Amino acid sequence: MSEKELEERVLITKKQFLELQKYIQEQYPDFVITEQKNRYLDDDKFSIHNKKNMLRIRSFPHSNTRELTYKVGGKDGDIEYSQVLTYYLFTQITRFSRLPNGEVKEQLLKDGINIKTLHTLTELRTRRTEVKLNEYTIVLDANLYNDISDYNLEIESKVSKIHAKKVILDFCEQFGLQYKNDYPTKIRRVMESLFKSI
Repeated sequence: MSEKELEERVLITKKQFLELQKYIQEQYPDFVITEQKNRYLDDDKFSIHNKKNMLRIRSFPHSNTRELTYKVGGKDGDIEYSQVLTYYLFTQITRFSRLPNGEVKEQLLKDGINIKTLHTLTELRTRRTEVKLNEYTIVLDANLYNDISDYNLEIESKVSKIHAKKVILDFCEQFGLQYKNDYPTKIRRVMESLFKSI
């Protein structure tokens, strides 16, 4: 299933994260906290990363649910191709680099990726506080990857990228956060830290 992502983000400090978490938990009783683990896959030439795309397997503790996602960068929002994985299909990917048939595999092949050479490059663990509202979702993440901790606030709009930007600018004004047009995505931050360690 493909879906367009309409989101904006800001990187924040741990202090700002704790302040926002307290605010969200007080203002929105329907908030949900989840933990997730992302495994990022690519080949040794970083063919997917060099196209500004991303391939991941997301899993959740205490759940058999796993999701394979190929994210393709776009000007007006990224396009995500996702499919649910059984444990068997998950092990086929992680142990033998065998991707299951479906939209993800089709898109990777269209992009000229040799799927037989894909393997897990690195992992990211995230503790996420999330609130779903009518027109957007508030996402507050605490991330751990390659011995680095960082924090971010994201707004995922159901309307447009412009709407997401307006909402996040309101948060920035209210909490004294610094907005920039080019805050890197989590995968970019993870990959940049990986390249520094090579």
